[in-house]
Amino acid sequence: AAFDEHCSNDDIYKNIAEPLVNLTVKEGIVATILLYGQTGCGKSYTMSGIEERTAKGIFQAIASLRSSSNDNDDNDGTTASDDAGKVTMQFVELCGNKEIKDLLTAKSKEVVKLLEDEAGVCRLLNATSIDITSPEHLLQKLAEGKSRRATEATDKNGVS
Repeated sequence: AAFDEHCSNDDIYKNIAEPLVNLTVKEGIVATILLYGQTGCGKSYTMSGIEERTAKGIFQAIASLRSSSNDNDDNDGTTASDDAGKVTMQFVELCGNKEIKDLLTAKSKEVVKLLEDEAGVCRLLNATSIDITSPEHLLQKLAEGKSRRATEATDKNGVS
């Protein structure tokens, strides 16, 4: 989808991130939001605007799913898996020279590669993967990862 300058971060969250959060939690799929555009057009501003909503939304959706699952468990005698609702994070930066940088570790010696497995699912080989325990923990790890991003001033944006 494409959004213009009149859309709020809330509009973008409700139309893009919220459906992905719900699908990810309910179906266990991996979702990615990719922002692409000219330097200085607001990609970082937009992404930071939906991060907090998304972090909270993930854990709210998990709580809702667990509550629903527990209600069903009472009826059929089964119990929810301990892995149900487990949140795992990888955070990488795609660099212009076909390099993938792991943003969850300060100095990784491993080369991160993007590979497709036998089932056709793309996987990050050698990227750090961490378990996330709360919205606050997720936001903390995002902030740490962002601090490791490569930044370079351009003619359009002095802090790009």
